[in-house]
Amino acid sequence: MASSKPALLGKEREVSDVLVDVDGETSPMVGSPSTRLQSTTNAELLVSDDLYMKNVGKHEESWLLTMLAGFSGRKKIIQYDFRKLINVGGFGTMLSRGTVFNLDCDLARSTIKVVLVSVVSFVAVTFVQDVETFEHSSLPSIGEALNGMGSLTPFLFGLFVSVSLNRWWKMRSSGIGEMSDQLSDISNFMMSTASRQLTDEADWQVFKDVHAKCIRWGLSALFCVAAESRAEASGKSEARLDEIERLGFITEFEASLLYSVAPRARAAALWSWIFALSTEAMEMLKVDPPVMNTLFVELNDALVGLNTIREHINTQLPFPYVHMITFCVYTYIYYFACVSGMRCCLAFRQMRYTEFVIEFALIFTVPIMYHGLLQICNYLSDPFGGDIIDFPMMAYQMRVCSATQSMKETVRDVYTSRWQAKESPLPNGHIRGKLEDPVRIVNGEVVEPGGPAAPSAEPLRSAAVQGSATSRPPNAAVAAQAAALQEAAPLRAQPPAGAAAAGGVEAHGRCPNCGNTYLADSIFCNACGRKREEAVGMEQAELYRRWLQELQQSLAEIRAMPMLAGLVVEGSGSQLDQQRS
Repeated sequence: MASSKPALLGKEREVSDVLVDVDGETSPMVGSPSTRLQSTTNAELLVSDDLYMKNVGKHEESWLLTMLAGFSGRKKIIQYDFRKLINVGGFGTMLSRGTVFNLDCDLARSTIKVVLVSVVSFVAVTFVQDVETFEHSSLPSIGEALNGMGSLTPFLFGLFVSVSLNRWWKMRSSGIGEMSDQLSDISNFMMSTASRQLTDEADWQVFKDVHAKCIRWGLSALFCVAAESRAEASGKSEARLDEIERLGFITEFEASLLYSVAPRARAAALWSWIFALSTEAMEMLKVDPPVMNTLFVELNDALVGLNTIREHINTQLPFPYVHMITFCVYTYIYYFACVSGMRCCLAFRQMRYTEFVIEFALIFTVPIMYHGLLQICNYLSDPFGGDIIDFPMMAYQMRVCSATQSMKETVRDVYTSRWQAKESPLPNGHIRGKLEDPVRIVNGEVVEPGGPAAPSAEPLRSAAVQGSATSRPPNAAVAAQAAALQEAAPLRAQPPAGAAAAGGVEAHGRCPNCGNTYLADSIFCNACGRKREEAVGMEQAELYRRWLQELQQSLAEIRAMPMLAGLVVEGSGSQLDQQRS
């Protein structure tokens, strides 16, 4: 694999405007406590990839590794050159960063213990006088015991390493990967829906701000997952949110809300905020509820990914199993060191120097391999910390930023060109003109645009239906709803006559878009998902259907009455004949 910089390291591409606030407020960006960047107060501030790398995370490339320094300032491996690794080999890359030889000092301490055991066995054999007798009578039985342990221990330990790697990959693919993918999918769904429906630039700007807020909360959820593990590893009571607050991912008020909940619930709280705000954004576009199911599925999958991480982090492998694996490995290692020390001593006393060198090398290599794999399993058990081989959360956030930025720019440009060329909208396509001013809530009361507060004791819908006179100008949506309810009033008083004749089928009607027949309780078309316009008469049609069934049952009983009367008369006559006889 050729050494090349990843796509996310491009210098020309802009990452996203979700990295800072776009509401005109100052939000300084920082990467480390000593690095700060003065932000601007533009209505929309785009942060280029170089600016992000310079002030938040710096990439460092070597001949083998590409690393990124994240929020904590610690470097993480985001890519390595696989071809160079296999060509140079394990010995040539042994001292590279990220290998088991320089992760910590545990491997060195374990190796020293093994060497001491070998030295003790070597010295003990030096006191044996009859070397040949010991080599031909005692050493074979010792070697057979080592071979028996060597046939079982590698099998059990290999299974343990496989389980640890599967857990690690599950957290990466079904955990962090699922959350990142669903965040990109939610952005894609929102952008692809809004960019083709919102023709007004002011409305589009409002939607972009809402979309950016959702993406920022999603990035903050990724940060909270990693910050929780790092706080536990460092012994802190809770993870601080200063980094994402200074970056503009969350506001000061939102940070105070997150501090009020448990650290393990912060990521779930952020996703609930995304759920509410993205749903409101789709309601602004008047997206039909069946289409909204796509958004709900994406949000649910993101929560499933978050729960997957929680399950794997909070549920360790069974303690007796891990203890037994560790016991078997250490027993085998120390026994192997003892036997190798004996063989080294015998080879040295009999001047078999080639065998002495081989056994001496095995004293170091075999225990190092077992201890190294144990250390790797230890690091893989919680890959959200600050170690160099843990997940590079900063890189994942940058990729999500790049993906959402490309969606926002390209999809809108495509539809702008289609509108100019009069290629869009297509037949039956939905577009929105200028959106209406929203209804505001002031002191718990509904305030219409340009008017005073509506009476809180009177529902807004009842006021529209009854046509109560107020000094405020009526909202267009409320007026349209009132007109629809007034038109539906005769239907509620007297259902259509065709319902009784056709058993309620004509009252249910057909979809004007695709011609599909509505079911009795349908509010939306099962074929195309379009909302049913004649749903106001649905309840009355259902009453007519039930009344018709009861009427038909009563008529059937009436028709059966003459036959029942004849049977009664016939039975009475037969009884009289029997009594006379």
